[in-house]
Amino acid sequence: MHAHFPYLPRHLFFSFQPAVIEDLVTSPRRVIEESLDELPIAAHSRLERKAVKIGEQFRNIFLKFVDVHHAINHANKLNQVDIERTGKKYLA
Repeated sequence: MHAHFPYLPRHLFFSFQPAVIEDLVTSPRRVIEESLDELPIAAHSRLERKAVKIGEQFRNIFLKFVDVHHAINHANKLNQVDIERTGKKYLA
């Protein structure tokens, strides 16, 4: 049996496609827009801003994960591009 590290199950591989990521990170805002009409405008606006901020944070996390996964999920030696793709810019 060949050990492939890091292994990403097929369902997760498809979950990290750009369209799926976009749907995931925009759903909190969509829920707020669709279901919280009874809130005062100021509270609704605050929740909407928080949802957008959280969505952006998760978009960044997901995209960084995808970059790192693509850079290291193979059996080849890491080349300079792979190293740069997983470099310090993601550790900050």
